[in-house]
Amino acid sequence: IIMKCFERLVLHYLRNIIDHQLDSTKFAYRTSRSLYDAKTTGLHSILENLYQPGTHVRILFVELSSTINTIILSIINEKLSHIAVPPSLVSGPPFSYRTRGRCVRIK
Repeated sequence: IIMKCFERLVLHYLRNIIDHQLDSTKFAYRTSRSLYDAKTTGLHSILENLYQPGTHVRILFVELSSTINTIILSIINEKLSHIAVPPSLVSGPPFSYRTRGRCVRIK
């Protein structure tokens, strides 16, 4: 419980630092945004493009649910420091997630 509270505090702090740098089409970690918003915005953009004669659209869907296990923390630390996130925040407990146990359930 303490860790979740700490993660929320850090996330709130990070949002204030980098919110102006985020692309408007990125929906992760934004309040009041969902997968439905992302799909609707994407579909709107596609249809808007297809209304022009002689155009086509290519779509790539990528499933990223297992990528968290392949994150290289040194790269994240470097990128976060590049966008002015304080080093003391980057070296904290949320960035040492690999020490926590993991459990996979197969039904």
